[in-house]
Amino acid sequence: MNRIALAAISIALVLNMTGYLTVAAILPDLLAKWGLSESEAGWLASWHMGVYAVAAVLLLPLTDRIDPKKVIIASLFCGAVGGFGFAWLADGFWSGLAFRSLVGVAQAGVYMPGLKVIADSLEGRERSKATALYSSMVPLGSGLSLLLPSVLPAIPGWQFLFEITGMAGLAGMALVAASVPKRRSRVFPHLLARNPYTFGHVLRNRTAMRYVLSYAGHVWETFGFRAWVVTFLLFSAATGGNGISSGHLTVFAAVIVIAGMPASILVGNWSVSFALNRVLRLVGISSLCASILLAAYASVDFYVVLALSAIYGIIGFADQGALGSAIVDAAEPDHRGATLAIYTLFGFGSGMLGAVTCGFVLEMTGGISSASAWQWLWLTCGGGSLVVTLLLAPKPAFGAIPAKAAVPIRVPRWPSHRGFV
Repeated sequence: MNRIALAAISIALVLNMTGYLTVAAILPDLLAKWGLSESEAGWLASWHMGVYAVAAVLLLPLTDRIDPKKVIIASLFCGAVGGFGFAWLADGFWSGLAFRSLVGVAQAGVYMPGLKVIADSLEGRERSKATALYSSMVPLGSGLSLLLPSVLPAIPGWQFLFEITGMAGLAGMALVAASVPKRRSRVFPHLLARNPYTFGHVLRNRTAMRYVLSYAGHVWETFGFRAWVVTFLLFSAATGGNGISSGHLTVFAAVIVIAGMPASILVGNWSVSFALNRVLRLVGISSLCASILLAAYASVDFYVVLALSAIYGIIGFADQGALGSAIVDAAEPDHRGATLAIYTLFGFGSGMLGAVTCGFVLEMTGGISSASAWQWLWLTCGGGSLVVTLLLAPKPAFGAIPAKAAVPIRVPRWPSHRGFV
């Protein structure tokens, strides 16, 4: 894979994600205009994550047998239809869910298949760096989807935001079609006679499954944060009487998410040069501490809340690239698509449940106007980093995950699905 193709597939990922968090950005408006409860708002903001998880199980195993480029282009088209449909036809909870389903299919068919294109084209240190860089595009795309409602304030109505996401999907289709070469045949002959939807090899790969579960904890936390941070900042600003507009707060939330990109790249590079599990464990502990601090000071001075929200948001995103690189290295080469399917199923299924659970906790403990309810919400988010920390402990009761050694290594190298000892 040349640099042009890597840049094209990375830009297409960002374009596809312009509709990723746009609903979360306008959630306060939809709560009022569509008469949604907090739980319904949580479902609407996260429904595409659940669809993403299911669609990944259907699409990703196929990339072990067909060119992932075809899957990516078809998925970008689904995202474009989902954007235009939400803009023109959605008028309530159920119609909103229907068009967000197409956005979920698009996310499943672009992010991980793109990761597989890179993994199939590169090897060794180059692959680790490229996959970490590509995975780090996720915070950039997420941040832009939060930023759109604020950079287009003069446009009447929120519908235009989703028209933009539809056009971005069409642009991504053209970019991938023109710049990403067809995959040279890398299909293992025995795969042609095998059912692509068998996952036994993946579930028996203990190293890969530990990273799968770690990713589930990571996405639980980060998507809970993304779905509710704008509404939380509005609550804090109103409580403090600062008179800050929702537009400014959305920009601030977008900056937090985008700042996760350089943090993810930095941690991804560290994971190539140092023990991977140690780096991931350090990020998990730091994120857990940040969630506890944000919960403890959720009702204090508004600017303290802003600072703690920024710290928590950036640290929470920091292990995105390292986890993407880890699962690629842990996967057996002829089961890489299936491994990424399970990785996505657990991760984004957990992300949907995280945002919904946060909404349920918020509703049950007092609602969006209660400071104690927000404290419970951030503690619920922090449970994801606790999972990562426990799974990657040096000597867990169920066995340690082999650490990824520095390059050059000083110990024997075993097959990638076994890790390094």
